Amino acid sequence: MSTISASLARALARVVPSSASSASSASSASAADAIVHVLPGTSTSARLDVCLAEDIDDTRRALASARAQQKPFVLVSRLSAVATRQGLHAEQLPVFGPASAGAGADAFDLDAEISACREAVRYAQASTAFADHLSRSAEQTKQELRALGGASCGTAFARAFATTQAQALATTMERALVERASGWRFLTSSAWAVRGYTCALAELLVAREAIDVPWAIVRVPALFEGDARAGAQGGPFAALLEEADAPLPLAFADGVRLEALPVAAVADAIALVVQGLLSADAPSVHVVQLTGPLAGARLADLLALHRRRSNRRSNRGAQLRLPPAVPPAARAVAKGVFDIARTVVGSVRADGVEGLLAAVREGAGSAQPSPAWLSAPPFFTDDARFSTRNLRLFAARAGHPPSAALDIDWRATLLDQLLPALQTHRDEQRRVLAKAP
Repeated sequence: MSTISASLARALARVVPSSASSASSASSASAADAIVHVLPGTSTSARLDVCLAEDIDDTRRALASARAQQKPFVLVSRLSAVATRQGLHAEQLPVFGPASAGAGADAFDLDAEISACREAVRYAQASTAFADHLSRSAEQTKQELRALGGASCGTAFARAFATTQAQALATTMERALVERASGWRFLTSSAWAVRGYTCALAELLVAREAIDVPWAIVRVPALFEGDARAGAQGGPFAALLEEADAPLPLAFADGVRLEALPVAAVADAIALVVQGLLSADAPSVHVVQLTGPLAGARLADLLALHRRRSNRRSNRGAQLRLPPAVPPAARAVAKGVFDIARTVVGSVRADGVEGLLAAVREGAGSAQPSPAWLSAPPFFTDDARFSTRNLRLFAARAGHPPSAALDIDWRATLLDQLLPALQTHRDEQRRVLAKAP
């Protein structure tokens, strides 16, 4: 179970003490009033075998437990389960194939698709055990050990060869998931995006087999721990922090936004859904979508501001330094502007200098291009929006609005809590690695 999955399970236990959050097994849900299966929407693995185990097999076990005990069932999915369709995404089951008016879940053979996935897993396992593959891996492992100056036989070779084989199997499984997902037009530029494929299969599975219990599917955005104890649980912001360390400012395409929410806010929203299912007199079918949009331009500004604060704290921004990427002409212009500023104002603050340098770089057209994963879910464009009608319905049943929990103060959350915690965690890791033999 990933750390985010465990965090959501703990948060649900606090806000809905009578529910059980199912991870790898449903056996712990016997005393619960509702069963919530969190892995499909929170796991970070992009291996096809792991996805089938968590999104299909574990969902079946959790749902079977809910049906046996006649208790409501909630599946936590993710927003990327809608594939690449554009427009306003209604809260309905995913569509495989052409997004035409007549296409739907009835025209899709779910069992055949799951069987094809299992066959792809078997082939991936067999292909990494072929004799020619083993021979190449063994020779590559010996060459790497010799390059490191170590022994290329005995126990050292056995350990290194096992690691190489495990990495090859993981890569093959990830490639198998990408091939299956891309065939149905799911985006594959990020692990979070490609995982939407098996989440969509899990949603159709629940809709077909939860025939006698109230159930709901809750599609969540990317999750992160929103407090100073976040550590490594920063979701997409951990990778964004690495991108922000580049010499040039991070640039997002026009209309791009990040869909992300703190774990606590998502747990509160799921609690609303559980309460609504418990209060319903008859089995109900609901797809609930949670959104927490953060515009790409706003995100880039906050990352740049965090970087300036971090530089100021480490005394790297105490004196003016133009980065090597600034051309000589821009350097001369910047120097002239600084001279005028000193004359008029008397001094230039370090963060003002950094802001002016960023403006010079942007004016010179030298902004850092966005990596491919910054255009794939959980990053969405303006032509893809999500309806939240059912969430408002559940909130009305519970008697309080959901907007307060989902209205995030991004400046305070990122600059005062999340990014400093991630920065500290990363710096500690670097210090440990620097001292390692």
